[in-house]
Amino acid sequence: MLRSTTITCAIALFGTLFAAHAAAQVDGTLVRHKGVTVDAGDLNEELGLLEQEKRQRIISEANELQSTVTGLYFRKRMSQLAESQGLLADAEVQAALRQAREATLAKLMTDRYLEDIDYPSFEEEARRYYEEHLSEFTPPERIRAAHIFLQAPKTEDKKRRRGEAEKILKRLRKGKSFSELAKKHSEDSTRHTGGDLGFFTRERMAPEFNEVAFSMKEKGAVSDVVETRFGLHIVKLLDRDLGEPKAFEAVSEQIKERLKAEYRRENFSAWLKQEVPPEVVRLPDARLQALQDALAERYAVRIPEAEASADAESTQVQSTEAAKP
Repeated sequence: MLRSTTITCAIALFGTLFAAHAAAQVDGTLVRHKGVTVDAGDLNEELGLLEQEKRQRIISEANELQSTVTGLYFRKRMSQLAESQGLLADAEVQAALRQAREATLAKLMTDRYLEDIDYPSFEEEARRYYEEHLSEFTPPERIRAAHIFLQAPKTEDKKRRRGEAEKILKRLRKGKSFSELAKKHSEDSTRHTGGDLGFFTRERMAPEFNEVAFSMKEKGAVSDVVETRFGLHIVKLLDRDLGEPKAFEAVSEQIKERLKAEYRRENFSAWLKQEVPPEVVRLPDARLQALQDALAERYAVRIPEAEASADAESTQVQSTEAAKP
């Protein structure tokens, strides 16, 4: 954490010291100081390695561009100082440089492979996927309903107010306006809209409410009194939206991108198994255990006993299985 903070402060300091030298040129020298030069070629090389979005941000914002030039000078100057102090001869530095080189080349190689994959058009595959997975492109069923709601969260409340709800229901059966009775009797905010709950899916309401509301078939139908944990409801079905599937044309590109991603994963996985065969790089359990023990001793790492016992037991079981005729 301290090293990261120190580097950040150092870069900020260099930005102040050398801002005057980093003239906004597209060619030639940008900064020259203490035998270190940053030129337009260095900047172009740096920008060329970035994703387009980040590159665009740096170029379009002067502070970001200046920070990039400052960072280039910082890296070059620190590298110069490190070499002058003989750090390149240090074994740990050599190991770190080798690891960085291998990691960079590994990433570039995998990126290059993925970029060079030749994809089919997926036209027929997309159509077939659409037809076989139509439910994925069909919005869930929705209904529009209204209710008259009497608050009764406790069992005794429900018993006490049941008769009140039944009287309202009788008036509805005799032709009284649902909307007017909801405005008069309902005990939630929907009373202002005649009990109208709008359109909703099954996930939105209480299970007992959904069971009744979604089972109603005819618009205008009114339910019996329904009990939920909130209280007592009388439900009226106002409308139903069965959820029509989206047209293939509206989702074809989405499907193709999904198929392309799957094709890429399968292609890359097959290539990776060929270049890095699991059976080749996997060490035998006994060899892995011996290596683990040796490294733990060398680096003073304590292996938890439970984990060590489990590993030992696994190795013993596998050895026993292997010894069977």
